[in-house]
Amino acid sequence: VIQTTHFMIPAYVRHDTRELASQMHMPLRQRDIYQGHQCGVSPKQIYQLSCLGAWSKKGIVDEWLRILAKTGFHAVAVEHPAASLARLTRDEALMVHTGDDGLGVLAIRDGLSYIQHYASWRELHEEGGGRQLQHHTWASFLVRAVQRILNEYKHHFGRPLQRVIITQPAIEHLVRQTLRAHFRFEYTSLYLAHNLFMGGIEAYGAAVRGS
Repeated sequence: VIQTTHFMIPAYVRHDTRELASQMHMPLRQRDIYQGHQCGVSPKQIYQLSCLGAWSKKGIVDEWLRILAKTGFHAVAVEHPAASLARLTRDEALMVHTGDDGLGVLAIRDGLSYIQHYASWRELHEEGGGRQLQHHTWASFLVRAVQRILNEYKHHFGRPLQRVIITQPAIEHLVRQTLRAHFRFEYTSLYLAHNLFMGGIEAYGAAVRGS
C-alpha cells in the first residue's frame, strides 16, 4: 500500500519527517507491517512537504526474504518500486513504467517519487470485462492517470510537468501514440548503460540507493 500526503509547514519550523510520516493513515495494524517513507520540500516561503509512505504485510516481506536467503542472497533493503525507479533520473518528469505485474505512472522530482497511479494487469483485465486485455483499456487508464498526476502536481508545485520518460522501449510507440492524442509532452526513453537488461530495471534503481 502506498500513500502520498502533503503537509504545509512554516519555513522557520524544523520538521522531523519520521514524526510527520507517523501522522499518515496506516491501513493495517502497525505490528503487522513494515513501513517506510521519503519526503521532499517544495521551495516556497511556506514549506510544502510531500511524503510518500509505503506499507507491506510482514508475512509477505518475510517470505521473500526467506527465499532470497535460501538462495544465498542478502537483502539490504526492501522498498516500493516507485522509489527505485525515481533514482534512475534527476529530471522533473512523468515516468511511465510497465512490469510483469502492471502499469504505473509516477511524478518524479529531484530523484524522488511524489505521486503515483498504478493498476495491475489483473485489474485492467477485469475493467475490460474479463476479455483479453485490449489497447483501449490500458490506454484509457494511462490517460486518466496522467491527467490526475498533472493536476495534482501543478496544484502542489505551481508548474506543469512537460517531460515523459518511458522505461520500456517495447511499448514506447504505443505510449507516445496514446498520450499525443491528449497532451503535449517531450518524450525520452530510459536506457541503461552497457546494454543492461531492462526487465529488472527496478533492481538497478535499488542498487544506487544511498549513492
